[in-house]
Amino acid sequence: MALSALNWRMCSPRTLQPGYTITSILDALYTMGTDTTYADGTTRTPGSGSAWTWTRDTALAGYNTACIGIPPVNSLGMAYIVAGDTVVRAPTMNTDAWTQNLPVVGMNKNSGSYNSWVAAAPMTSGQFSGYIRAAATTTAVTTALPNYLYLFECQEAFHCVWLGGASNTPLMWGGGAIIDPLSAAAANAETDGRLYSIFSSGGSTYSTSTWLAAGGGWLNGLAGSNDPHLYTFNVGAVSTTRPCAKIGSFSPTINLVAPNGETPNIPFSAYFTATGQYAGQFRQIGITRILTTGAEQNVQGVSKGYTIGGPQQASVGTIILSY
Repeated sequence: MALSALNWRMCSPRTLQPGYTITSILDALYTMGTDTTYADGTTRTPGSGSAWTWTRDTALAGYNTACIGIPPVNSLGMAYIVAGDTVVRAPTMNTDAWTQNLPVVGMNKNSGSYNSWVAAAPMTSGQFSGYIRAAATTTAVTTALPNYLYLFECQEAFHCVWLGGASNTPLMWGGGAIIDPLSAAAANAETDGRLYSIFSSGGSTYSTSTWLAAGGGWLNGLAGSNDPHLYTFNVGAVSTTRPCAKIGSFSPTINLVAPNGETPNIPFSAYFTATGQYAGQFRQIGITRILTTGAEQNVQGVSKGYTIGGPQQASVGTIILSY
């Protein structure tokens, strides 16, 4: 049986001014996560609806080095950490190598209170996935041009898009119960019927022609160090993860649109790459027509969702997060 539908919302994007650092990215994420209105002007109340509750860690260094996100629907005590620093740190990594000046993302199941993101156990209890790298070193954190950060959220997941570097290259990370196993069997799902994941573009920069492709594209769980990742917790009180990947490859040359001009949402699914077994269907995340990142789609005044694609200036292959 399918899980309840998620309602994705978009926070007001932040401009990263020239000369910004990883600290600027984390500060922008925190301010979006504590906003009281969404980009469309409607009320945002942290801890209710689709609005996450975000806190930050300024104790480690005297400035923000981590944002800790708690989803409003959270039966397994999930906590997600987006972190980074301008100096060398040694956090618990999954398969990637730590790189200063770039964000990492990790998740914790059955969480106690926050400890420290650089501790072996970032939360005082539970199981931690280890961090994966969220961006490529080939995209400069500091730049002569403004860049942009987006935060999309729903009841059980979040998705960040950093348009970075001289070309506003899309770099992505996020996490949550984004995969519906469509089964409550103990081998297929956690006790609440869900699977919990983190994902990132890793050390890759997505080109407009490959970011929705199979292999190294978005939501493809390659297992090598600094590859693009989609890691899902193994079920139960364990910290181990397994790589997943979306099924299918999509071309940005195909302008998918309904005959009446409506924006479609074409669902797709995931499989476990090590075994080839079916993982489940992505929740309210689908392929759509060619658009830019951050475009709200509506039909006769009714919101259909928000898009993630390429830079603001270029329309490329696009996904839609349904509202």
